[in-house]
Amino acid sequence: MNEHDEVISLIEENADTLYAPECSPFYSDGYATLHIDMTLMDDEDRRKVYKAEQLLREAGVGFDMGSGGGFRHWELDWSLSGALIQTRPLACLEHPEKVPIVGPVHWATYRTPHNGRVVSYPYCSSLCRSKANEHKAESDWELLLE
Repeated sequence: MNEHDEVISLIEENADTLYAPECSPFYSDGYATLHIDMTLMDDEDRRKVYKAEQLLREAGVGFDMGSGGGFRHWELDWSLSGALIQTRPLACLEHPEKVPIVGPVHWATYRTPHNGRVVSYPYCSSLCRSKANEHKAESDWELLLE
């Protein structure tokens, strides 16, 4: 029995605890769902999303995909193959030392001035978020949501 077969055997024996890291070294202890708002795109951009899915499959990267409510959903969970999920803690962007946020995350969403891209940033407190909003307003960033 090779290493892969041993892992498969271990997974089958412990199927009820599949997400426990000691049970399956090939799976992350978390997952993500990417929701792509297709209603904000024209037909050409929607085709690009489907093309991206096709290219990923052709490159050997697979995961569950679906649609609903105007969104395209990419489930980066147990179904992910050909890639790994790496998670990192969120850090307040107002602090240069990038210390991980402990406790509630205070988000702010902006439109960038140079290309109109919409971005969301995490902050450790409403005070840090307010300071960031002031700095970004001075650089013509548009606050969309906080």
